[in-house]
Amino acid sequence: MLTYRARLISLLFLSLALFHYGLASDLPLVKKGYYELRSEYLNQHASLDLRGEWRFVWLNGKTTASSFQKVPESWHSYDSVPGIPYPVEGRALFEITVDNPERIKNLTLLLFGISTSYKVWINHQMVEANGIFAPNGHAVRSRSIIDLPNGASEYLIQIEVDNHEHAFSGINQTPIIARSSFMHSKEKFRLYVELIQMGALLIMLLYHVILFWQMRQASHILMSILCLMVLVRSSVVYDGSLILYELFPQLDFVLAKKLEYGAVYLAVFVPLSFVNQLFYDKRFVIIERLLQAITAILLALVIFTPPQVFGHTLDFYHVMQIICFIFMFWVLGQAIYRRRRGAITVTLGVVICVVFVVIEILRNSGYREVSNFGANFVDTGVVLYLFFQTIAISNIFTKAYNDNRLLTRSLEKRVQERTEQLSSANVVKERLISILSHDLKSPLNSLQGYLQVLASGKFTQEEQTKVASKIQHSLAQTNEMLNTLLEWSSGQIAGNKDWLAKEDFNLYVLTEESIGEVQTFAAEKQINMLNNLPSECLVSADRNMMRVVLRNLLHNAIKFTPSQGKVSVGATEHMEYWEIHVTDTGVGIPDDLLVSLFELRKKSREGTNQEKGTGIGLMLCQDLVQQNGGKIWVRPNPEGNGTQFVFTVLKVQSL
Repeated sequence: MLTYRARLISLLFLSLALFHYGLASDLPLVKKGYYELRSEYLNQHASLDLRGEWRFVWLNGKTTASSFQKVPESWHSYDSVPGIPYPVEGRALFEITVDNPERIKNLTLLLFGISTSYKVWINHQMVEANGIFAPNGHAVRSRSIIDLPNGASEYLIQIEVDNHEHAFSGINQTPIIARSSFMHSKEKFRLYVELIQMGALLIMLLYHVILFWQMRQASHILMSILCLMVLVRSSVVYDGSLILYELFPQLDFVLAKKLEYGAVYLAVFVPLSFVNQLFYDKRFVIIERLLQAITAILLALVIFTPPQVFGHTLDFYHVMQIICFIFMFWVLGQAIYRRRRGAITVTLGVVICVVFVVIEILRNSGYREVSNFGANFVDTGVVLYLFFQTIAISNIFTKAYNDNRLLTRSLEKRVQERTEQLSSANVVKERLISILSHDLKSPLNSLQGYLQVLASGKFTQEEQTKVASKIQHSLAQTNEMLNTLLEWSSGQIAGNKDWLAKEDFNLYVLTEESIGEVQTFAAEKQINMLNNLPSECLVSADRNMMRVVLRNLLHNAIKFTPSQGKVSVGATEHMEYWEIHVTDTGVGIPDDLLVSLFELRKKSREGTNQEKGTGIGLMLCQDLVQQNGGKIWVRPNPEGNGTQFVFTVLKVQSL
């Protein structure tokens, strides 16, 4: 299977092959108004161009001097006398003798490229008339297929041309002789190609109009204009479909010429503007505006002057077209260098279009003989160009659509995450208010009651000692609760890793300090606290975060361990991290709480001595462990009753 780019390159080579096909074959020329027809020429080339020296007779004035002149060519390039050309307006006769010594039968003559009124005689018999001759001259453009008399040994072909409206007079495209079957099949094929091209142009016109309606992109309206202009041109030129003349038989020739030239001149800068729209280059804007101004001047000439005037601007238009192509390749070269999406596809389309436009320029300008038998080269080139541009636009906007879809999904995900964060924040707020209004208020009310009783002086010394002990216990619980709330809220306010400050330290030492902080709480329940960590347990983490994690896990273990129990801290060493265990001999955790153990809970379980909590301690531990690149989980005590909390922390990596 060919890749996408390989298929594009194949189309490029196809266009070059068509360019070669468009060049005229090396056939014998008409000499001194005489051409000898041979079957070997027809068998080899199928069709024969009658180009060369035709007898030319100027029919204006008192004399009718004749000479041999080049065909195809406009007669105003012929000299009536040395240095003085014939005028554009007038009437002339073109004559050629075609010798048919083999009496080849079923021959047909194709005439096109005569943009004015004309009459055709074959062996002195008029067989075709187009338009109306002066003084009420009116030209109607057409293609004439004339069947030649069967079996004649000689054909005297005379074409009388009358011009009073056009800038180009005479026979501007080479007449062609071919076998009738071949000629009619070729004409039918050409018509099919023209209709397919027009259908493709209509489809692309509607396609870009719809896209412009939906997306409001200037590139789409530019492509719509180009499609419309090419449609107009192909409907009025003699090598096009001539459909306007079929629809409107009395179409004014001058109006048709204005439509043709206007469409051509308006379309010249559209591909240029389109390319600059896709691959914007600010250095090119001034040149683009200048070319648009020149186009406006040409359009004004077409609108306000007759064909004899604006018809002479065609060569200037060809120069401007070449300049446009040069700047298009400049912009496209920059786009390819910058790896802009679609630049190579657009460039291939422009190259193919240039190939066909060059053929048309050569054919119209006479700088090189080009075969006149075939489809309209400009239309074919522009249709292929539009095809490539449509592919490029489709690729560009498909990528834009996919990027937009990914962005939308990303935004939706962020909105969802933000919504979840806000929902979680709302739960946090409610829990915080609940803790402040109940869990903290209750101990404070109890303290107030104890102090009021002590202030009354009615207690004995022994009773005062008991009350003071209860006050101390209540203050310790309240202090622990406040510490947890402050640490958790600090993390929420700072946000994620903004307050993370990693360092290398000995976790054994930090564990000793943490056990000391909860020793009073453990002593009340006569719980044995053990630090079984290796003396050189070096870790890389945030020291304060690890302190909070250890203190919360130790406090949680003491809370759910009965009197005279045991809480120990141990470790298992791995290649890159330490696995820290906080193990107790407590009451364990019910299965229904394991799923949501590290989530914010509306109500915290009471300890073995009815100790209260905030419900956020384990959630805080998980958050801090994860911020330091670790994990935390819970499992039953491997040695018996109780629970073991396990978390990982990175080791200090030795050099």
